[in-house]
Amino acid sequence: MVCTVNMKNKDMLRSPYNVNLFHLAITDLLVSTAILLTPGFIFQEIPFAPVLGGEIFCRVISSHFLTFSTATTSVYITVALATERWYAVARPLEYRAKFHKKRLVCETFTIWVLSLGANSLLPLEVKYNPEKNSALESCEVVKIPFVDPPIHKLLGIVQLAFKFVIPFAINCNLYLRVLAETRKSRVLSRRIGSHMRHNISRMAAVSTLVLAFCWLPNQVFYVCFAFDLVQLNTPAHFTTIVIALINPCLNPFIFAFHSVQYRRGFRNLFCGGYADENGDKLKQTENKRLHKFRHTQLSHCGPENLSQAPSSPV
Repeated sequence: MVCTVNMKNKDMLRSPYNVNLFHLAITDLLVSTAILLTPGFIFQEIPFAPVLGGEIFCRVISSHFLTFSTATTSVYITVALATERWYAVARPLEYRAKFHKKRLVCETFTIWVLSLGANSLLPLEVKYNPEKNSALESCEVVKIPFVDPPIHKLLGIVQLAFKFVIPFAINCNLYLRVLAETRKSRVLSRRIGSHMRHNISRMAAVSTLVLAFCWLPNQVFYVCFAFDLVQLNTPAHFTTIVIALINPCLNPFIFAFHSVQYRRGFRNLFCGGYADENGDKLKQTENKRLHKFRHTQLSHCGPENLSQAPSSPV
């Protein structure tokens, strides 16, 4: 729905916020695709696994590398959205200078590099066993080779920091600063208005709470695995993965439904018409105004002047 609204109203993609939201929606679609490809999530057997090659399939897909790389990208995009909102509200003079097309391209590239780097250890924790028959059983979980146990524990803590603690802390800090500056500045408070300030407050609270609720159990479980307290690919592990993957399912709704522009765009998808940059139904509104104008003009004309009534607005 988010992608369709942006594609139908391409002027929306001139806004950095909408570009980030479009990027978020595409990334979350990739998450759902990765879930379909990963054995154990939906299908126990993946028929095309041998075509990819056992080693590649185990290290890239069965290790959850593809799934968590796209999901982590989704988390990092929420940080980009929080940064954009802070500049738009608190630094409006710097906003246009900083959020140009080249910056958005570099931002997208950086987000994906950081996400792939944050999950780079996952392919090393799975190996292919050709003696097993099924795709799920042939990919065995192992410890990272050539890494001492203390280093493995440290790497688990680093992953927790990069995939959850740092993004969560940045989001909280930026949203709290936005709300603090709008309260203490009369100019910002007057320019934004109480309704938009409450809207930002709700979006900030919901997005950060959902991020914490979804990702904290899985990341804590992985740290416990690094400390040899639990095993991966157990029912408890899969439960934390399911909870974590709720986050990319909810993200487009959290950010899009707090925007009047997107809400009207969604209504237009099902009710007809299309939205401009302000989210108005141009075709329907124009037709209504034209009909009302003609009716008004004709009502002021007597029978003798009816033929002289204008047929279109001036």
